[in-house]
Amino acid sequence: MRKIYFVLAALCWLGACSTLGRGTGACPAELASRPDYFAQGQKLAAFRLAAHARGYGLDGILQIKKIEEDAYSFTLFSVQGGLKLAQGTTTAQGTAYSYLMKEAASAAVRAKADVFLKVLLFPPHGAHRCRQSGEQILVTYKDGHTWRYSYAPGAAYPRSVVYKKGLGSARMNYGQYTPYEIGELPHELVYQDGALEVELALLSLKK
Repeated sequence: MRKIYFVLAALCWLGACSTLGRGTGACPAELASRPDYFAQGQKLAAFRLAAHARGYGLDGILQIKKIEEDAYSFTLFSVQGGLKLAQGTTTAQGTAYSYLMKEAASAAVRAKADVFLKVLLFPPHGAHRCRQSGEQILVTYKDGHTWRYSYAPGAAYPRSVVYKKGLGSARMNYGQYTPYEIGELPHELVYQDGALEVELALLSLKK
């Protein structure tokens, strides 16, 4: 049921894009909020992860630890047996692995993982512009790449982001926002990059 909801949301978003008005301008301050699991002093986050690509599947637990400002270490374990599948560190500039299972140690897989971690952990900063229609508000950032967040009218947090990379793009859909301390965080996420789809469920956050 969750998957159907996100597919329908994505289709609605794509349909709304073709009817956007032409007005573009500065964004209201309340539209500067993006999901950030470490914004309030959190140091450790854990997600249940299910990845699918071209007939292959992976069920795992992704643990992410903030080690310094804008730098994280991560470990991916298999659900069955608790085997370590990947381990490394990541920043907005890229990802370095201390361990990666042989089956995934290709340049293509590394590139996909690098973009996934960037979209999950490193929202853009700086100047942004808004474009509004009756159905949605699009907030666009540029930091060498283009990030486009979609908000429902009156919403404080986005329902999705599209990250443009070269000739392609990756998309993250955010769902099941739940109050957390002074804000809200999505507890369910769906990430899509070409044939790759990753479903995430937040398991825990610790300081």
